Amino acid sequence: MKSTSVPQPSQAKGLKVLVVLSVLALMALLLAQLMSASQSGGTASPPPSPRDDGEAREARMRQELSKEWEQPFGKKDTEIAKSLRIQNRPCADFVGTRGNGEYLIAESKGSDIGGAIRQIANTLRALRTQGVEVKSVELRIYFKPDVWARLTSSDSTISNYGYKIAGDTLVKQMVDGQLVETVIDGIKVLGYLVP
Repeated sequence: MKSTSVPQPSQAKGLKVLVVLSVLALMALLLAQLMSASQSGGTASPPPSPRDDGEAREARMRQELSKEWEQPFGKKDTEIAKSLRIQNRPCADFVGTRGNGEYLIAESKGSDIGGAIRQIANTLRALRTQGVEVKSVELRIYFKPDVWARLTSSDSTISNYGYKIAGDTLVKQMVDGQLVETVIDGIKVLGYLVP
């Protein structure tokens, strides 16, 4: 006759404790995720859809801008960096011209606004050293939809990124609460929703 082992009361109690501890650990993990999402200003978001992917956003922006602007320095940031001799620094995703000394420098970004500003500044400064005639330059950052919604929200004075879109201009909130236009070498930085 085959014997089966029946858990003794002390073994059953240990098993119950183990189950309870596992459930508590899972609840703590879920609570940490919820707290992280609420501190970032929203709810936990699903992974980006292919349409929201950074490379796809860049491609849509380039496609739209290339309808009005020629791209003499290349069609991707790596080509632009090589043409403008930008080394060891990131550059913008798009540099276009209308052939009359008028230029557009644009960057497609998720939420790293400071990074976008640095990339545009690197590109602008490199463009000015190339010996090309630069009569005017427009600087743009294209934002993904959820970031755009926060930057343009009328609910609060400023988004949790420290910036806001006022009209079409990117503004930054200073320590004293004052809103100041974001400028690079005297040129306003404009904000747009990615196409």
